[in-house]
Amino acid sequence: MDLSKLIIEKSKTIIAVIASDGKVKYASESLFEVLGYHPSERKGLNVFDFIHPDDVYGTKAALKELLRKKESTHEMQYRHKHADGSWRWIEITARNYTDHPEIAGVIINARDISDLKIAESTVEIANQSLQSILENLPLAIFAHNLDGEIFYVNENTVQYTGYSKHDLLKMRIDDIDEEVLTRKDRENIWEKLKPGIKETFRVTHNRKDGSTYPAEISLSPVLINGEQILLAVADDITERIKAEEALVASENNLRQLNVAKDKFFKIISHDLKGPIGSIHALAKIMCDRYEKLGTDKVKELLDRICETAESTENLLSDLFAWSQAQSGSISYNPESIPVYDFLSVNIDVIRGQTKAKDIQLFTEVEKDLYIYADRNTLSTVVRNLLSNAIKFSNRGGTVKIFAKSIYYEEKDFVRLEVTDNGIGIDEVRTKKLFSLESANSTPGTENEKGTGLGLIVCKEFVEKNLGNISFKSEPGQGTSFFVDIPRSSE
Repeated sequence: MDLSKLIIEKSKTIIAVIASDGKVKYASESLFEVLGYHPSERKGLNVFDFIHPDDVYGTKAALKELLRKKESTHEMQYRHKHADGSWRWIEITARNYTDHPEIAGVIINARDISDLKIAESTVEIANQSLQSILENLPLAIFAHNLDGEIFYVNENTVQYTGYSKHDLLKMRIDDIDEEVLTRKDRENIWEKLKPGIKETFRVTHNRKDGSTYPAEISLSPVLINGEQILLAVADDITERIKAEEALVASENNLRQLNVAKDKFFKIISHDLKGPIGSIHALAKIMCDRYEKLGTDKVKELLDRICETAESTENLLSDLFAWSQAQSGSISYNPESIPVYDFLSVNIDVIRGQTKAKDIQLFTEVEKDLYIYADRNTLSTVVRNLLSNAIKFSNRGGTVKIFAKSIYYEEKDFVRLEVTDNGIGIDEVRTKKLFSLESANSTPGTENEKGTGLGLIVCKEFVEKNLGNISFKSEPGQGTSFFVDIPRSSE
């Protein structure tokens, strides 16, 4: 046996010659090793009888095309029946030698690629499974190169951004991410992370409709076909941020409640105990010594009892209003209120205080002004501000109250202004005037007492009426408080 024939016979590649009608003219010994047939068994048989029915049409069409051109070559894959009844994937290279006098047929080189096909199928199934996982993952996935060009997104990215996949694959990551990065920036990120390392941070992403949403990004560097790629897994954290903010608000509220509790006990133990003790002491003097006390002395003691009782009543009124605001139990029934009549009623309530200190009270109210507010809570605010103005004014001082319409933040308001020419507020107190934590009563110009709760109640009641409260003050010159309440059209 010559060398060439020996090589053919010992090769694991099948060498065969078939006639133009598909009948086997020759097959090498490797036919048995690959497909389990002895060459003599197959000689004269039609090769198409051993090809999988689903592949017969394609192989016949390929042979017909091959036979049209002399010495042309064709490659294809198909399933061939093994002697044990199973099907094997065969890859062939066929060359047309039908015009060759000695060959007079098609030479076929065939090899078994079943294991390769199984491996490819396994990889394909794995890829399909991975693709299915990525597509159904409840997170947005972006893959982009260092130039920022997006070349992969999953279905959830479409849901997050509102763009179609077709649109996204023509975009740059800068179109989504509000923070615009250069290629150099991305190269630095790549170098910083290194393959196998990821970093998580928060960004703002743009939607197609122009809105934005907060996203938490896990960024990882990967190599795909030798190209540096940044893989971003993004989660819409809108609800998480709301929960975090609610938690912070809850913690702040709890802190305020603790401060309120401490303030309450301080008032009970000190601010109420003192006046009640004074009343008790004065009453005891009168009881123990009434026979020896003259009319003038009794009158003096009664005046002091009345003054202390009035102070205690005001304190209890503030405490009650404050406790209602804290518990949220205070009613809120907004209505259209004529400003002039509303102010006149509340001025009459505090008229006695102005007379007691010889305070002159002036009003200046625009005509036909109406506000939309809860009458009771706003009355508490106005009386409190007027009482404070009187309290911190010197005897014979002046208190003015103004009302005018203003417009800001695209809304109509009525501004109520209470101004005095009293002692004013020092800079330290102005910074904490509405803070419960630093709420302490400051004695008036004639040592009038209070709780330190009045302005805190005012702020809560004004905000309950959808308004704003502010002030300006000059020590030694006086103070002005401004209350803006939504204007009514009535």
